[in-house]
Amino acid sequence: FALNISLSAYYTTNNKHIVLAENEASIAAMQPDFAMLRRSKTFGYVITAPGDHVDFVSRTLVPHVQQLEDHATGSSHAALVPFWAERLQKNVLQANQLSPRGGHFQCEIEGKTVTLSGQYKLIAEGKIY
Repeated sequence: FALNISLSAYYTTNNKHIVLAENEASIAAMQPDFAMLRRSKTFGYVITAPGDHVDFVSRTLVPHVQQLEDHATGSSHAALVPFWAERLQKNVLQANQLSPRGGHFQCEIEGKTVTLSGQYKLIAEGKIY
């Protein structure tokens, strides 16, 4: 498969498909083949696994856009929080996105509402005319 890691499960969604990997180390070391991923009509992939020091980790790949990998993805975590909350039987979770820049999320689910929080760092500023 184009992710070049062992996979445990694959779930389709209306947005990015969820790919369950074996562990955090495999996701951190993953070197996806974006050319192969672009051959699929799937918009994006959220690769996830249990975390070593947080509840879960992930990476979000979007092969059909210029960025290819999103650094800290709220929409992915909106899908991952219910996914992991059910498996871990927890409503409050901690998550790390293992992108090159990285991201950390405090996550909570109450009913169908997912709340994400974290910190940010301003990396660019501009004006739209």
